[in-house]
Amino acid sequence: MPEMKSGRSPEGKTGVTLLIVDDDNQIGCSLVALFQRLGFNATTVSNGQSALNHLLKHTVHIVITDIFMPECDGLELLRMLRKIDPRPRVVAMTGAEHAAMPDLLRLARQLGADRTIRKPFQPEAMLQLVEEMLGEPLPRERTCV
Repeated sequence: MPEMKSGRSPEGKTGVTLLIVDDDNQIGCSLVALFQRLGFNATTVSNGQSALNHLLKHTVHIVITDIFMPECDGLELLRMLRKIDPRPRVVAMTGAEHAAMPDLLRLARQLGADRTIRKPFQPEAMLQLVEEMLGEPLPRERTCV
């Protein structure tokens, strides 16, 4: 996996591209706004199939994906991401729990998620996960998601 550094470009951009995958438009748009304010190139799509289509056309460094979505869920997306070279880093998130699958975030880690987070979360928690994957601190400002 290639090393990622967010080094600032002359325009103040980080040079790191994020793809947010969530069928909840409010969450997707909130995360895009959060990361764009910090200088990231961030886009949102509503399901795993749309994410795969995007990944075939664009370079993405970090994917932040929900687990439960229509058409192609986050677990299936994680399986498919194994075939992409170079594979983007992945944060899996969910607010759902099912009796038949009590620990979806653990399963997501087993399928290749680099980090996981349970919804709802504070924006600072997501920023910390992305910082860990980049290996350097992000600029901070007061944020709301």
